[in-house]
Amino acid sequence: MSVEPKLADWFKERPVWLQEAAKLLIEKGTPDQKELDNLVEVCLKNILGKPDAQSTYSFCSTVFTGTTGKALRLSSIGDIKGINALSPKKLLTFGNGNLAVVYGQNGSGKSGYVRILKHLCGARQPGKLHHDVYAAPPDKQSCSIVYEHDGVSVTHTWENESGIVDDLRTAVDVFDTHCGHVYVNGENEVTYEPEMLMFFSEPIMMCEKVSNEIDNRIAKLVSKKASLPSEYSLTTSGKWYAQVSAATTADKIAANCEWTPTKEKELEGICGRLAEQAPAEKARLLRKQNEYLESIILKLQTIVAQLSEEGCQAVLGLRNEAKQKEELARVAAEQLFQNTPLQGIGSDVWVQLWAQARKYSEEVAYAEQPFPFVGDDALCVLCQQPLSEVAKKRIQSFEDYVKGEMQKGRTCTKSLRRRACRNRGHPFSKRPQNLC
Repeated sequence: MSVEPKLADWFKERPVWLQEAAKLLIEKGTPDQKELDNLVEVCLKNILGKPDAQSTYSFCSTVFTGTTGKALRLSSIGDIKGINALSPKKLLTFGNGNLAVVYGQNGSGKSGYVRILKHLCGARQPGKLHHDVYAAPPDKQSCSIVYEHDGVSVTHTWENESGIVDDLRTAVDVFDTHCGHVYVNGENEVTYEPEMLMFFSEPIMMCEKVSNEIDNRIAKLVSKKASLPSEYSLTTSGKWYAQVSAATTADKIAANCEWTPTKEKELEGICGRLAEQAPAEKARLLRKQNEYLESIILKLQTIVAQLSEEGCQAVLGLRNEAKQKEELARVAAEQLFQNTPLQGIGSDVWVQLWAQARKYSEEVAYAEQPFPFVGDDALCVLCQQPLSEVAKKRIQSFEDYVKGEMQKGRTCTKSLRRRACRNRGHPFSKRPQNLC
C-alpha cells in the first residue's frame, strides 16, 4: 500500500477543521484572514461537540511527487525607504527568464539589494540593514516587492519589523560570500527533510495560528462573573469565589453557598453592631459589664467553696476554739482578781474603760510617761486620788493582764470568729446572717 492512501486515511481520523486546513494548504496555500476565521469557527464547534458536516477533503497525489503545480517568481524590488543610501527612481526588475544578472559600479547598491533579499527570504546571517549615515535615522525601513504566484502577480509592502515573507521563505534561496563562509567554513548540521514531511510543517503552523486566534478571542471575552469588591478578596469566601470557574460543579457551589439559620443570626448580629451610633462607647460598656459579671462569678465561686463541707467544718472548729479561749480567759480573770473590791474585772465594759484611761494618761495626764504611771506623787487617772502601794500594784497587775498572752489569744479568737462569720454570710450583706 502506498503512502498517499495511508496519509489520507490518517487525515480522515483527524478533526474536521484540521482536514479543512490541509485542503486549503494543498489547493490554495496560506489561507487569508477570512478563511482562518472560518477554520476557527469549525474548530470551536468541534470543541463544543457540534461538528460540521463531513469534510469533502481529498488528497492530490501531486503533493507527494514534488510537482504541486505552483510556481513563484520574484519580479521586482522598489520604493526603498531608509535602507542604506538606496533611493532608486525605477524598480529593480529581474525579468521573465530563469536567470537574471544584476551588475553595476562599486557603491551602486548591489550589496544593499542582496541584504534586502536575504531579509525577505530568510537567508542565514542576513546581516543588519543600515540607514544612510548622512541622513537622519528613518522612522521605518521598508520596500515594495512584486512576485508572481501561480501566474498571479502579488504586490507586497514589506517592513523590516515584519520579518520574513512566508511565500518567499521556501521558494527563494539567496547565497552570497557571507552565506558561503557559513556553509563552507562554519560547523553546520546537514539535514534532509522529504517533501512529504515538509508538508506537515504547514499544518503545524496553521494549528499555531488557529490556537493564537482562539486565545485572542478568549482574552476579549468579558466574564459574566460579577467582580468582588477588593476589601473582600482576602476573606475565606473571597478566596473561594476567585477560584470559581466553568469547571466548578453545582454541588461545590451549593455546599459553599448554603445559608443556615446560624449564619442568618450571625448576620443579624453584625448588622446590629454596624447600626450602632457610637460603637466605641457600646464596646466600652460591654467590656465594663463583662468585668462586672466576671467579678460576680469569682465571688460566687468563692462562696461556693466556703460553703462546702470542709469550709463549714472549719468555721465550726473556729467557733469552738473561740469559746474555749473565752472561757479560759474568764476563768483566769476570776482567779487573778477574785480579791478585788469590785466584780467584773476583765469584762468587755471594763476593758473599754481601761483603754480610755490609758489614752487619757498617755495623751493628757502623763504624756511623757508610760502607762500606767505609778511613780512618786502619782494620781489615779480615774478618781485622781493619790495611789497607795497596794493600788499601784493593783493597777500594774491590771495592765499586765490586758497585755498578757491570754488576753491576746482571746482577742485573736474573737477576730477569727468575726472573719469566719463574714465569710459565711451573703457577699452583698453587711452583717452575717444567723451564723454566730
